[in-house]
Amino acid sequence: MKKEYTKFKVGFLFAWYDVWVGFFWDSGKRWLYILPIPCCGIILKLPKEITKYCNSCHKHMGKLDHCNYERCQHHKWDLTK
Repeated sequence: MKKEYTKFKVGFLFAWYDVWVGFFWDSGKRWLYILPIPCCGIILKLPKEITKYCNSCHKHMGKLDHCNYERCQHHKWDLTK
């Protein structure tokens, strides 16, 4: 099965409450925050693998989209809703 990844994105940040300068790595989201001046910065949203799992048995379900009505065969739950 071919792995799918999210796209690399760049975002800008202005938050009056982020009064710091430096770098911050959010490993869960795979985002790198760069604030060269207080309250203003750049967010680098790095690609990560897209996976779909059953919330109960954690079985890999493959790609799910609006045209694909895969169900978890273990629990017979519709994961597309």
